[in-house]
Amino acid sequence: MKTLLSATMIVGLSLQYYYLPQLPEYVAVNFGDGGMPNSWYKRDINVAISGLGLIINTVIFLLISVVFSRFPARLISFPKKEYWLAEERKAQSIKSMSTWMRFFGVFTNCFIIAVAHLVFLANMSDPVRLNNTHFFMMIGLYVLVLVVWLKLLYGKFNKIPQ
Repeated sequence: MKTLLSATMIVGLSLQYYYLPQLPEYVAVNFGDGGMPNSWYKRDINVAISGLGLIINTVIFLLISVVFSRFPARLISFPKKEYWLAEERKAQSIKSMSTWMRFFGVFTNCFIIAVAHLVFLANMSDPVRLNNTHFFMMIGLYVLVLVVWLKLLYGKFNKIPQ
């Protein structure tokens, strides 16, 4: 999962590098009603901020196991944590939770890439306009995956194996 997480970051950064010379000097970065732009940045600053966001997201999800392993059990909110974070199971539980978190990191990177792609396409269109239908579909899909992911995660850790 670490490789896939890193790969999504590389794909996202490559996409930004690909689009950079095609974008106008100033790009719309915020969109209001009907997908119409209402805030603009210099192209290079926008791509740098977007790329930095992708890098930070990736690093956070890559380091999650280090963070989990250093947290005291009392600070971790976890169903049945007395069982799962008992000394004899803590390492395996943290490894399992880290894998779940990295999956969500991969999906979050994909969401960031998809939104950046929509924004790049909007900025290359005339007139500049964000496709709100696609944008809200992406948000809906992200929320749906989040809910399913949380349900599955909770289901896994809310029961103690026999």
